[in-house]
Amino acid sequence: LGPRNLSHRTQPALASDGRVIFTQWDHLGPENAGHLMFMNQDMTELREAFGKEGTAGPINSVLKAQEIAPGRFVAIGTARDRTVQAGALIDVRLGHPYTQDGVLRADQAMSEANASYVDLTPDVPLDNSPSANTVGRYYDAYPLDQSAHPNLLVSWPDGPVESSVLDAAGMSANFGVYLYDSSAQQRHPILDDPNMWDIFARPLQARTAPPVSGSVSDPTLGQTALIGAMNVYDSTLHTFDPGSVYGVRIMEGFSSEEGFPRMFGTTEFEGHADLGVARVSSDGSWLATVPANIPVH
Repeated sequence: LGPRNLSHRTQPALASDGRVIFTQWDHLGPENAGHLMFMNQDMTELREAFGKEGTAGPINSVLKAQEIAPGRFVAIGTARDRTVQAGALIDVRLGHPYTQDGVLRADQAMSEANASYVDLTPDVPLDNSPSANTVGRYYDAYPLDQSAHPNLLVSWPDGPVESSVLDAAGMSANFGVYLYDSSAQQRHPILDDPNMWDIFARPLQARTAPPVSGSVSDPTLGQTALIGAMNVYDSTLHTFDPGSVYGVRIMEGFSSEEGFPRMFGTTEFEGHADLGVARVSSDGSWLATVPANIPVH
């Protein structure tokens, strides 16, 4: 559903402002990580949320985000590889934190530059090393209040929670449901069936319906979309000499891992088709009209 790029998008959740937050797995060349993204309910106006500009620090992937309060999300921070998609509990703040009516929010000046996180489980490894007994890793979390140190409904298994160690021992991770007191960093057991994974527990409670986020598509454009940038020289990828860039090449991308039985080509770069080159203006800006509803880069 909707245009896709790179590998896949997963675990969407509805935020209080009406947008959908989800994890996008960016798998392009040396990049192989999951980052948080926003989009409108009709899949328009895709925006970076957390992780793409180094805001996640040593964490490779940020998964299963759930809103604590406007601008704040609890998520799983994990190395992804060999950790059964489990990891540490992190309190993601997308803007400047502030308190209003007793609620810690972070919806002011939301941007990658202002984003940060608080590690709620500092003993849990952020890489893929085996976790210690009584430490384990967390598979998912759901906030039960909006305080600075919220109580969380979590899924947690004890032990190494590292696939190669578990395989060598002939074991598998055993996820149970716990109440996690992030202030005291303590778990209180709720349910643990040893014969199955107990994950994604949710309280049955009423919530205020978020607004419907409208489409930003201009119907007068037909089956095309207008893309561009203010200044190509303002880049985190490389420092370019002023006046040295002729144009921006627009490529239609499709993932080598989505819908194909084996890797497309000999590297982990996505396959692509060259659509054209948009000339860069003297002020560094550019515009291009491209076909709508296709993944481009």
